[in-house]
Amino acid sequence: MTLDNETHPCSRIEVVGEMQPSFRVIPRLVLLGEKPIPSDAEADVTLLLPAKDWAIDHIETDTTDTNVTQFEAEGGRRLHITQRIKQAGDQVSIIRIVVRKPDKQLEIVPVEVRYHGQKASR
Repeated sequence: MTLDNETHPCSRIEVVGEMQPSFRVIPRLVLLGEKPIPSDAEADVTLLLPAKDWAIDHIETDTTDTNVTQFEAEGGRRLHITQRIKQAGDQVSIIRIVVRKPDKQLEIVPVEVRYHGQKASR
């Protein structure tokens, strides 16, 4: 309704889907391939933050066999992942990157690390 008491037809648009995080991790799926047991596999991911006042609050891993080190990178942060390979077969570990926004709210993006532990041949 307008100030002149006129009404106008309007429409409603429904939007469905999954909200994307405000920051990006490239890639979000890390494939380390087949690795001998025991060994270490390494990979890098890039974290792109929308502004300089955003920061990594902390990083969580679901196993002590996964280690993440942070480095400065152009346009964001580089995260170096070192995965200790100790078990045979297909394995998955999850890294959760927790970012603090300027309003102090936290946002979490998971990164999946996949690998295959290969027993040594005799």
